[in-house]
Amino acid sequence: MMKLFFFLAALSAIIFTVLGKAMLGIVCTSIFFASALFFSKPRFKNDE
Repeated sequence: MMKLFFFLAALSAIIFTVLGKAMLGIVCTSIFFASALFFSKPRFKNDE
């Protein structure tokens, strides 16, 4: 799940930069990155 969000963050950064919407790209990338960190923390605690 965490890898999916990191992949989406990278993909959205590339796509929005190509489209010329840098501000929207920054917002979407930060949202995906924050959600990736949010989903990674409980999962690591559950695995251990």
